[in-house]
Amino acid sequence: MVVNKKMRRAEIIAGVFFMIVFSLDLYGKIRSAVRYDSAMSPLRVVYSVSDLLFPPLLILGKYRDKPWNFIGGALLILSASCRVRYVVDAFRSVEYSSGKLRCAAILFCYLLLLTVGVTAALTLCGFIRWRNRNRLLTFMYIVMPLSIIQVFFLSNYMDVFCMFAVVLCLFHDNRHVNTKQGRTGRAALYVFAVLRLVYFFTAYIMFVIGALIHMDLSSVYSQVMSASGVLVMFMYAMTLLIPQMLFDKQIGSDIVYGDMYLSS
Repeated sequence: MVVNKKMRRAEIIAGVFFMIVFSLDLYGKIRSAVRYDSAMSPLRVVYSVSDLLFPPLLILGKYRDKPWNFIGGALLILSASCRVRYVVDAFRSVEYSSGKLRCAAILFCYLLLLTVGVTAALTLCGFIRWRNRNRLLTFMYIVMPLSIIQVFFLSNYMDVFCMFAVVLCLFHDNRHVNTKQGRTGRAALYVFAVLRLVYFFTAYIMFVIGALIHMDLSSVYSQVMSASGVLVMFMYAMTLLIPQMLFDKQIGSDIVYGDMYLSS
């Protein structure tokens, strides 16, 4: 089926994208620890490794099959829950009310991350079964805009939110028709992946150029990042369209008849 092939391609591309991003992220953490002669936090190691181990399940298409779905679910829960521990440390280190207000905002962001991650994990394991597409779409269109808002507090967690969203979108059985909304969702995923990698590699490109010419390009990098604000917002806007892939999915009570579907 055409839809099956297109969705399988989306799984592979998403898996490769997340592997690249999380590999670079882990490399950055290790390099920073070595540079400053410090040890990585055990929790940071756990969630970084969890992030890195899940994408191969997308690439191989094994995340729906037992026992891989339970392994994948455990990895998603670890990825989300280990990060929440940092909120406790943040509250302990803040003494002033203004700082506590910011910590409250950060706490909300972490709880949002935990909610989406656990929901994706329980869906993967079969403990949560969505009855129809509209309920899942409603959930997605509540959490995805909030995931963009959290970027202003936790700028390095958008990729994790995106991975959870992709799991919730791709997990369900495919329909027999290829809808415009489904094509839009897949295109949004691809555009987000390309723009995210371009944005991610900008720092490395600047670092390499600076090392070659023996110059500190940090000020140039800051100017480039400031000028890329429109590109970044467009990149984040693509995440709002990713849930459109659900229109190519048969969920819960959806009954497909040719090019039409009914929800009982």
